[in-house]
Amino acid sequence: MDAPPTVPAASTAARATAVAFALALALGLVAGLVSLANAPEGDWARAGEASRIASGESGAQVSRIVNERFVARAGLERAERGVSWLLLGDFGTRVRGGCPGWLFLKDELEVHPDPAGAARLRARMAGLAARRREARGARLLVVVVPDKSRVEREHLCGLRR
Repeated sequence: MDAPPTVPAASTAARATAVAFALALALGLVAGLVSLANAPEGDWARAGEASRIASGESGAQVSRIVNERFVARAGLERAERGVSWLLLGDFGTRVRGGCPGWLFLKDELEVHPDPAGAARLRARMAGLAARRREARGARLLVVVVPDKSRVEREHLCGLRR
């Protein structure tokens, strides 16, 4: 009679992967619990109400609290941006790449439907800010600077305004 087939032992790489995964899960759990523990009492208001639990609102509230108060959020966000830039060439949501070595803010590339109206609105806002600063004893110098995308059009390389 033939012996039953044996299952091969897990390789060292498989074990290392499993340990790394388990460690990542454990660290995530600890970080999440610490984040929740550091949330102010006000964030937890009404979270335990049966109707909120049944509707899923409490779960959404816990998720929001963890996301907003995650203990390592700033460092992880910086690391993610660095990895995205270095490995994927991703500039993020607010930056667009023009010719090699040229980056433009997304806001600079937007053409406003009423440029004169937008300029008047910005001038009013700058005047209001200047008056507020002056009331506190500080002068505000406002300098109009054209968008880089207008001055350096030859470096847009396919980007549209």
